[in-house]
Amino acid sequence: MQSLAPGGTDLSVETLIGELASKLPQFRERARRALVAIKSSEVSAALSAALASPLKQVRWEAAKAMVSLADADAAPALVRALDDENEDVRWLAREALIVLGPSGVMVVLKAVMASAKSPRLCEGAYRVLRATDCGPTALLLAPVLAALHDTDPSLAAPPAAYKARLELETLLNAKQAAPRIEHIPMWDD
Repeated sequence: MQSLAPGGTDLSVETLIGELASKLPQFRERARRALVAIKSSEVSAALSAALASPLKQVRWEAAKAMVSLADADAAPALVRALDDENEDVRWLAREALIVLGPSGVMVVLKAVMASAKSPRLCEGAYRVLRATDCGPTALLLAPVLAALHDTDPSLAAPPAAYKARLELETLLNAKQAAPRIEHIPMWDD
């Protein structure tokens, strides 16, 4: 996939990803905006890979772009970024997961099930789940939030996340299976 640079030249996704490392902020921002405008699976995969860059600025730009992309395919990379050494990258990863809604919640719960040993991952998971715990999901996520907020979440959080994930999956499947009523006839119809 190609994007046009201001001068009219074609820029590939690979070139735009490379621009995220520029020392000039206007180049980084231009590249990030172009990647978001392309919005393809190639861009999502490239940004996911960029989240593992040794350069903090590249990771930050990739996470910032993912907030706007809202692509569920990037969720596993975003969950890994919850454990990034840089707080700003972790914050943007949380924001991007929150934007994903239920699919972001499901991936976060899966990560907590796999390992709740990293304090940064647990804090990030807590913040994502806390931001999305409204409506019927609030009751489902409450035990996970309590376990993640505990002094040692590595014991209680994985089973709580497992149970919440099963219940949330059931709830989401029931919502999809429910018939949609377009019009409810009234007496005066």
